Amino acid sequence: MGLLRRKNTSDNLATSESVATDAGGTSTAKPAGKGRPTPKRQRAAPPPPPPMSRKEAYARLREKSKEERVETRAGIREGDDRYALARDRGPVRRLVRDVVDARRNAGSYFFGAALLIVIVTSIPGLPPGIAFAVSYLWLALIGVLFFDSFLLSRVIGRAIGDRFPEETGSLRGHKFYGIMRAATFRRLRNPRPRVKLGDTV
Repeated sequence: MGLLRRKNTSDNLATSESVATDAGGTSTAKPAGKGRPTPKRQRAAPPPPPPMSRKEAYARLREKSKEERVETRAGIREGDDRYALARDRGPVRRLVRDVVDARRNAGSYFFGAALLIVIVTSIPGLPPGIAFAVSYLWLALIGVLFFDSFLLSRVIGRAIGDRFPEETGSLRGHKFYGIMRAATFRRLRNPRPRVKLGDTV
């Protein structure tokens, strides 16, 4: 009986390993499996081990807080609504910033010119004629600022009316936001400008 079982087993193995041939005698066997190496599955990084002491736990907490602060500052700088201040959030405020940043505004030069006037007028022994001219220059500077702010408010109102007509009821707040941004030096604006001077918004 043992010999019969061994023979049957050998016959089964030979049959399973045999290759069927077609009429022309060519082999029709298919390779086992996919015929190509299986790509390795990416494994998620294992979680960090728990802290071994209170000092290590505090160190990890400080590092995490630092990373969150850096991420928050970067988000505010980029105008990401997840981190931006309430005054800077929303597509309408983003449009106002782009309108302001795409043009040259008198407000960007106002404080620099005003500081120069203050320095000149503080010079001791300044001739009366120069002091008189500087005072007129000061008035002219204020006039240019008001006129440019008026033009900017019109541009902002037209842009909002074209793209966000539902926001026309709150144009005053958006215009004031744009004028205050225009009065800030371009490099100090926050969120930072996304467009270049002269770009079409």
